[in-house]
Amino acid sequence: MRRKKDETILYECYLKLIRTKRVKKRKKPSDMDQSIAGFIRRDTRKLLEGKVYDVAKTANRLKTVYMQYAALLMRNPDIIDGSLKRDVRKSLKQLCILEAKQIAELRAKVPFGYRINLERIFDDYRIRQLSSKAAVTIVSEYLYSTDTISSFEYFMTSTGTRYHSITCGYCQNKNAVPVPPGLIKNLGLEPCKCISSGEGERVNNINFVTAFVDESISPVEWDEFGQKGVVSTFSYIICAGVLKDETQIGPENELTHGVEMSKEKEHIEKITDSAIGKVLITLAYDYRYSGAVRIYTDNAAAACNWHSISRNSRLASMFKSVKVCRIPREKNTRADRLLRSRVLLDLPRAAYVEAVKKCSLANNLEAQSDKAV
Repeated sequence: MRRKKDETILYECYLKLIRTKRVKKRKKPSDMDQSIAGFIRRDTRKLLEGKVYDVAKTANRLKTVYMQYAALLMRNPDIIDGSLKRDVRKSLKQLCILEAKQIAELRAKVPFGYRINLERIFDDYRIRQLSSKAAVTIVSEYLYSTDTISSFEYFMTSTGTRYHSITCGYCQNKNAVPVPPGLIKNLGLEPCKCISSGEGERVNNINFVTAFVDESISPVEWDEFGQKGVVSTFSYIICAGVLKDETQIGPENELTHGVEMSKEKEHIEKITDSAIGKVLITLAYDYRYSGAVRIYTDNAAAACNWHSISRNSRLASMFKSVKVCRIPREKNTRADRLLRSRVLLDLPRAAYVEAVKKCSLANNLEAQSDKAV
């Protein structure tokens, strides 16, 4: 079966958009509607006769005129004559051609973009989005912003019907490239055998995330001012699923972990608040996750008062639920061990260069001493 052209699909979507638009009808034509019809007629002809110097701007103006026409048609169809209807249809075709051109540019940038099926993307929800968004923006958001959660990168071949992990033996001698998660969904690809059932479940069916955080204010010989001082850091481990304790953390459910600095130098509970915020930001923006979250900390004050921090409270509203629980320090050893394994310093470049020079000088002196011996 021959696939429809992009502009044809978009044209059908815009026609359907009119049918879904809800506007209160008027019994009699008003002077305002008459004026609007005149503006639409004038702007439509002006856009059709003018040259296209900027595709995005011209498409946006054509869309604005079309949406005005759609509202007028639903509100007062008797005011639309045959001439205006023909002009608007011509401008709509021009709009679809321009937006199809933008989508073609996107296809060229996306691996195997020529296989993207627009008809699967533009469901009723995304057709309604056409009234306020460019078609290429909707397609891009679909490809790179999915409802699934994944820390994996998947691969596919140009004609493949399955997606693979980077370690798949099938891909070793083939031209397999990483693809956006939305393309896998759009093409309806099945997972290869190289992707375990647990991994597939982790990507598609996560509705709960557990995290462990720890914090520290540690003395250092050299702070950002080149003097003895303290450095504040926190660690986090984020896992998929409901974990009752840290013994359940494993490679099969760990999504990510890390250590970061905090500017707080005195109040340890404020560092924990920063760690909680980091977990929520990571889940919301890096993983686009919005389900239930449970965060374990051994800081009692932070566990009780984390929601009083306005930033964390706003972040928590993005999830189905967020619960912070206190656990004994001896049951938070994984996050503690991760924290102790890193040393983070915020140094001015001049101080860094000076440290490198001194280390080089010390190494040279040591080498000369060894030769002398």
